[in-house]
Amino acid sequence: MKSNKIKYLGCFVGATKPDFMLGMVKTVVDYGATSFMFYSGPPQSFRRTPTDQFKLDQAREYLAQHDLGDLGNNYVVHAPYLINLANGDEQKRKRSFELFLSELIRTYELGAKYFVLHPGSALNVKDKTQALDYLAAELNKAISMTKDTVICLETMADKGQQICSKFEDLRYVIDQISDKSRIGVCFDTCHVHDAGYDLSKTNDLINHFDEVIGLEYLYVIHLNDSKNPMGAKKDRHANLGYGMIGFGNLINFIYHDAICNKIIILETPWIDHPTKGEMPLYKEEIQMIRNKKFVEGLVNEEW
Repeated sequence: MKSNKIKYLGCFVGATKPDFMLGMVKTVVDYGATSFMFYSGPPQSFRRTPTDQFKLDQAREYLAQHDLGDLGNNYVVHAPYLINLANGDEQKRKRSFELFLSELIRTYELGAKYFVLHPGSALNVKDKTQALDYLAAELNKAISMTKDTVICLETMADKGQQICSKFEDLRYVIDQISDKSRIGVCFDTCHVHDAGYDLSKTNDLINHFDEVIGLEYLYVIHLNDSKNPMGAKKDRHANLGYGMIGFGNLINFIYHDAICNKIIILETPWIDHPTKGEMPLYKEEIQMIRNKKFVEGLVNEEW
């Protein structure tokens, strides 16, 4: 079944000086979005700006002034790429944990309910099961030291030694988490497609997810098309309708009654426009989603 309304629809926005959160929500309003996702600092660096400089109160006031006061804490912080809680090297895993814990605390301080984490890669381990066990143990430790924030493990594309490209692996980790209210899943459409799941069969895919993991654990959708065929294990995002999943399949998926109430975040590529320079298409893609109508000519491979 398809619903006619998506409540929380947004995209990635940059947390840049000097306005940080205030600047982000201004962009959100300009795009016509109703949610958003951001990194609390550079995703490939340990450098961080103190959260008390992020202008959170001013951002909330701005949202309320633009009829988005009911957004509440329904936005997302994405973990930096440096974290690998599944690494068998104890020192590297310890450093990852320290950054992870710091980011969880920052997410809470910045008012976001959800923290999306790449589960990691099976490095310095005997097999992927051991990597999953390391991940679960580190998650439990962090959960015991923090409060409220829901950690959403992202579905991965099965590239290299990545873990959690299979729904069963995510279920295996969730089963080991002591406080189930603090764990969930972020479903990335490009990653799932590249891992071999068929998004053209909406009902079958959603039912399979529900049977293996449970829809009650699904909180965030990363909405991306894919530049590669199903099962390619590549992880190369494409703009909506300009990839191999297809606009119609993506629309059918996100407007499904089981999905439309989740937080849906665009992570599609920026384009190199011949006159405007490098720019995102989030505003145009959000409009396409609202209208359920694909717009040709937004992406030109010859640019």
